[in-house]
Amino acid sequence: MASFFLIPTPFLVWLTPLEVMLGQRVYDDPLEQEAAWLLRQDAAFRIRAALAAAHDESMHRRSP
Repeated sequence: MASFFLIPTPFLVWLTPLEVMLGQRVYDDPLEQEAAWLLRQDAAFRIRAALAAAHDESMHRRSP
């Protein structure tokens, strides 16, 4: 599960959950407009987004 926080995910417009929670980039990849918008949101919003992505990822892995 720890690797989830370091791997870019489509659930967070190809940011890592760690980047979203911190509100800044960890990697120097190009930044999409939606990703830049997400990083500009307040901390509570970003944490909720990261938690939602974790939930979505866990549900995706459970699918047959």
